[in-house]
Amino acid sequence: MDRLPPETQEQIKKMGTERLRVKLGKAGYDEDRLLEMERAELLEAWVEVVIAQSLAEEASRVPLPTDHSSSIGSEVGAEAARLRELELEDRRAEREERKAEREAAERKAAREAEERRAQREAEERRAEREGKKSREGRSYAVGAGQISPRDEGNGAEG
Repeated sequence: MDRLPPETQEQIKKMGTERLRVKLGKAGYDEDRLLEMERAELLEAWVEVVIAQSLAEEASRVPLPTDHSSSIGSEVGAEAARLRELELEDRRAEREERKAEREAAERKAAREAEERRAQREAEERRAEREGKKSREGRSYAVGAGQISPRDEGNGAEG
């Protein structure tokens, strides 16, 4: 984004998310992919489109040579366009890779949180069972006359 003039940056930042999707769709992006993209990714993609358009406009303003070297010039222009296209593809791949890494980290964090919750619940059930056994053992001791009910609170045996 910092490669664009400040006024262009502001205009892009003010664009609505749906408007970004529409413009990127017109620029050739896959509709399904656009629906999956977050606002930051949409902004980044639109910046790349704007930069590519401005480079294309600049290239179209350069006068072409009129002698026999014009075929060389067109080959150089085609090569430059191909390089820009490859750079854009690399950036898209990097964005998708970062997104995949972020999603994997989110899944891992969710899985770890679920494991902690399950472990905590298992510990609570275990503590509850142990507490229940302890209370049952004390009741048995009182019923068998080993502990008198009044002594039950202080742990004295009868």
